Amino acid sequence: MILPFSPISPATPRSVTDRSSFADFPTLSSETVLIADPAPPPVVAASPTTSARLASALHLSDVGEAGRPPLVLVVDDEATNRLLLDLMLQPLGCRIAMAADGLAAQKMLEQAIERGDELPDLVISDVVMPGLDGVELSSWMKAQPSLRLVPLVMITAASSIEEKLRALEAGADDFLAKPVNRLELLTKLRNLLRVKRLTDQLEAAENVLISLTATLEAKDHYTDGHSIRVAGTAVRLGEAFGLRPLELRTLHLGGLLHDIGKIGVPDRVLNKTGALDDDEWTLMRAHPEIGYRICQPLRSAGQAASDRVPSILSLVRHHHEKLDGSGYPDRLKGDNLPLGVRILTVADIYDGLSTDRAYRARLTPAHAFGILDSEVAKGWLDGDVVGALSADLMA
Repeated sequence: MILPFSPISPATPRSVTDRSSFADFPTLSSETVLIADPAPPPVVAASPTTSARLASALHLSDVGEAGRPPLVLVVDDEATNRLLLDLMLQPLGCRIAMAADGLAAQKMLEQAIERGDELPDLVISDVVMPGLDGVELSSWMKAQPSLRLVPLVMITAASSIEEKLRALEAGADDFLAKPVNRLELLTKLRNLLRVKRLTDQLEAAENVLISLTATLEAKDHYTDGHSIRVAGTAVRLGEAFGLRPLELRTLHLGGLLHDIGKIGVPDRVLNKTGALDDDEWTLMRAHPEIGYRICQPLRSAGQAASDRVPSILSLVRHHHEKLDGSGYPDRLKGDNLPLGVRILTVADIYDGLSTDRAYRARLTPAHAFGILDSEVAKGWLDGDVVGALSADLMA
């Protein structure tokens, strides 16, 4: 796959003929990197023997995907700093890409996302840069769905708590102080890359479950696309309530997976054209608990995004609960049903009412909202969420 970063191969011979030329290139290619000064960089706080031992012990190739060393993007407006970091990282089995400042890094990442190219596994960025500084770059990255889980390490000469808090609020994962200590750099990178690899594996498992849900719905043209629509509606409602990116992502995944438990419900019940009898309702009402058990092995599914948006497991299990405690399976009520569950419940019901089903034709928006309003009056649904949905559809 062609990369907009032009990463350097770990095996590329290295020397420098004109260090000033780095400032003219947003990326560092193997053709432009030459080494004339073999002396170790002054920021390396270890002897050559110790450095060699560390390079062996902390080699990064095993924390990338099999057969693909990790790709590290270095962002700094000082050419010398980029070169020094490059020299530190090069022997460690990772691929390296360079950006001359925050704006160049943003453009490179945007191009990679647009083309579907490989994205970096980790970003190292200076804080103070012209145009787009490191904190602003971090904020932008964490707002991009495909970049929000990419670890970002800030390099700063400042030691103030205020600046570090500003960077952490923008999504920075760790810090390195200038001058950079090589042992600290390698240890932090290795730990962050290991976590990134585990996160990628968890996301792959999530994608398998989402695909299973889509396959289940595709068997019945009446419900085909239901979970995608519910997830999209839930996210729009979440935005209307000011939910943050992590809360919105959790809500989106909960929407995609909320009906996965219907895998355990017989087709004769799912596709019945008439009213369900008591035994069939018992089978249908089991799907939230079945979905909960299916998603339980996902470690990420059990992590709440906030007090407002619970875990994916809770969203899957409780999307049929009602505010008065008459829902299922746990008969939760009132404050025990956080905003995320209330949003998902309304989004799910509205999609069911406004689309064709085996047992009836779709309802008009006016008719559907009449039913939603009646369920608000009964104390089942959150009136603010139903009002937000009405405003969203009328916008």
